[in-house]
Amino acid sequence: MEISKMRLTTRNKKSKQMIRLVRPLELTTSDLIYPIFVREDGKTTAIPSIEGERYFSLKNCTEAGSEALKLGIPAIMVFSILKKRNIDGSVALKKDNFDIKVFKKLKK
Repeated sequence: MEISKMRLTTRNKKSKQMIRLVRPLELTTSDLIYPIFVREDGKTTAIPSIEGERYFSLKNCTEAGSEALKLGIPAIMVFSILKKRNIDGSVALKKDNFDIKVFKKLKK
């Protein structure tokens, strides 16, 4: 049994919630999250698997934060590469862990 496009369109517009679900997508820079890759060992290098991205060090991670602000992107996500890691992630529980240092630096 074939359902015409006209019937599908009408059925999709019966409720406000369904109209919201099927409306065209509107994507702006305020919907984006800017990724920042930070290495604890201080090396600033290109990321071979992600074209145009690079690892930042703690010293220069604010460059990436400034770039996100300049582009109008309101949120960032930090991906940190640590020197020491363990299976249970106990490094993250320390009060002076690397991620906290990065967040403090980016807030300035």
